[in-house]
Amino acid sequence: AVEKLGGGYIVVDPVLRVGEDNHVLPLDCITIQTYLSKCLGHLDDWRDRLRVAKESGYNMIHFTPVQTLGESRSCYSLADQLTLSPEFSPNGKSYTWEDVGGLVEKLRTEWNMVSITDVVYNHTAANSVWIKEHPECGYNLVNSPHLRPAWVLDRAIWHLTTRVADGRYKEKELPPDITNESHLNALRSVFWEDIFPQIKLWEFYQVNVESAVELFRILLQN
Repeated sequence: AVEKLGGGYIVVDPVLRVGEDNHVLPLDCITIQTYLSKCLGHLDDWRDRLRVAKESGYNMIHFTPVQTLGESRSCYSLADQLTLSPEFSPNGKSYTWEDVGGLVEKLRTEWNMVSITDVVYNHTAANSVWIKEHPECGYNLVNSPHLRPAWVLDRAIWHLTTRVADGRYKEKELPPDITNESHLNALRSVFWEDIFPQIKLWEFYQVNVESAVELFRILLQN
């Protein structure tokens, strides 16, 4: 047997260099300002909008993702992880990653400022072509079966919502326009009496002993 004598981690700190002379920017003096990239406008205007960070004494700028955003317009929800957002290009121009890189290099050498950005891949947008071609890259009921109870509950609540909006529960004092506490109480009653018994969520947490034992027997014999 191999005896473990210890454990730990190796931390490799980055060396950040700025300025025309490429001098080292010590890690313990980093002061960072975040900008929402989607609010910066055309790439031509970025320097003017970022100047306030420079004049305020910041030496690092954090950009939210500069890739093409999804239909929700959330800063991290990406429709295309590989393309630069077209909204940074004015009419008649089509800026590229090289243009962004040129700006970042000017910030580094002329303003003594380093830049950083990040992406979060589980924020892929609903209208992303990539996620539709590769659904296995996201959470789904095949690769994450533990989500099935939550999915069933979500669907049940959605269908209940559409039925209430159609006025199908008026006889239970639940109108389409929910405006007071009595309506909420009626909604609660409808859910517990009509919906919850139908979806049988408890079955997800129960075992059919006979079928489970039979399956085990077959596997054991094989």
